[in-house]
Amino acid sequence: MSEKIAVLTLWAEDVLAAIHFYRDVLGLKLLPHHGDRPHFDVDGTYLVILKGQLPPAKNAEPPSFPLFAISVDDLNAMIARLEHHQISLFHGI
Repeated sequence: MSEKIAVLTLWAEDVLAAIHFYRDVLGLKLLPHHGDRPHFDVDGTYLVILKGQLPPAKNAEPPSFPLFAISVDDLNAMIARLEHHQISLFHGI
């Protein structure tokens, strides 16, 4: 049996804005969900968005390390797509 991450949960204060970002900007597939817990398919892993705000980790090193990263086939095209939607990456690529 090969192990892999099955579910990754992120918190968002504005769940509708998060849905827009992951579905319309990044192009992830929004799956049918129950209530206010949208699920996205990320190559067989479920990305679940919950309402709320995750408290920052104490004494994290480095403090700005990303929560997760998504691999894309064409990085330049994705950068252009993000720029088209006026989205900047806080710490660059």
